Amino acid sequence: MEERRKITPVHVDVLLKAAIARKFPSPGMAVELRVPTYTGTEEHSLRRPLDSRLEQVDFDFLSSNLDNHMFIQLFASLLMERRIIMCSNNLEILSQCSQAAAALLYPFSWQHVYIPILPEKLIDMVCSPTPYIVGMLSIGIPKLDELPLDEALVIDLDARDFHYVVGDESSIIPKKLYQALLRALTIVKSSTCSQENLDSFDALEDPETVNAAISEVFIRFFVETCGHYLNYMVHKPDGSYKFDREGFLKAMPSKSIRKFLEVFTESQMFSLFIQEKEMSDEGLPQGNL
Repeated sequence: MEERRKITPVHVDVLLKAAIARKFPSPGMAVELRVPTYTGTEEHSLRRPLDSRLEQVDFDFLSSNLDNHMFIQLFASLLMERRIIMCSNNLEILSQCSQAAAALLYPFSWQHVYIPILPEKLIDMVCSPTPYIVGMLSIGIPKLDELPLDEALVIDLDARDFHYVVGDESSIIPKKLYQALLRALTIVKSSTCSQENLDSFDALEDPETVNAAISEVFIRFFVETCGHYLNYMVHKPDGSYKFDREGFLKAMPSKSIRKFLEVFTESQMFSLFIQEKEMSDEGLPQGNL
């Protein structure tokens, strides 16, 4: 908040106390605050995100510590439900990046172990055979080199580099979709960083809008690959639904995407997503995903 609002820690404290005293706004609404400062009174507008799922997520931490290719390869590893270890000397970066990584999967959800900050004395837990998202201080990287890691992606966030890879991260997502993700992320990042485009992309200077833009990039990926699943939810005589996986896969005309879906549809996140739709008492949603 100090960095974004450009105010001192003392004024942050005053601002927070003033905000706490006000009624919590509805999604998309803002609280207008007048806060006394050394030079007079300042007005601040604190807006609650319209999309509640993005309230506690800040994708800027990921985009600032990963280049676009790393961003996509992290996403691909998450889709394969692999072991993800993020390392940094900054606890806030660890926590925010871990949370943002899990949020990339919307409308699916990470179904496995999630430890934003793993204490160094528990580092042996990364040898677990189950998928996980784990954050740990960079001081533990040398110890990781001594442990038997299988199917793991280790990211050094401070160095903006992969410390350990499986080796196929760039080929998990079909090439056409990979390039589409790359172009979309490049547009979002350039619109927030390039001074030449500043006037054309004023809206993307707002952190909430940037979050929504990055999230939309990956939602579009799921729409392209899985958006037709509703056509293969078979209505049974008892009123429930059954997912026709074979029909869903055959309906995908692209062989490369179909091959990807054959693996992805076996994941826990996809299986639970479908199970929830099959068991829903409120009927299936209209539209994609």
